Amino acid sequence: MKDLEYTNRRLPYGESDEQVDQLVSAATAHAIEQSHRRATAWHQRHRLVWAAAAMVVILLGVGAALFYAEHKTAVTEPDSEAYAGPVDTFLSSLTDDEAMQVAYYEIDEIPEY
Repeated sequence: MKDLEYTNRRLPYGESDEQVDQLVSAATAHAIEQSHRRATAWHQRHRLVWAAAAMVVILLGVGAALFYAEHKTAVTEPDSEAYAGPVDTFLSSLTDDEAMQVAYYEIDEIPEY
């Protein structure tokens, strides 16, 4: 590196083989250390992303469960004791003999129009 072959001139500075070897070994060690740092940072970043995704899934699951539980209780039928419509009142007032006299019929076939 001291001489430029195409101009036949010496450079204004000179370095020995030991200096070049030290520089190369220091650059190699630094590159190896940087690759470990990058790999560690990459793993930490991916762990953080996976943890955030897991938290989102858990929160959505809990929210959906609460939403479903709230609407499930709101949609359930009213208690038969608490709600008595006119048909329920009429049927509960019938005796067994009167209930047997109520006409029950069955339609065999539904006509198509």
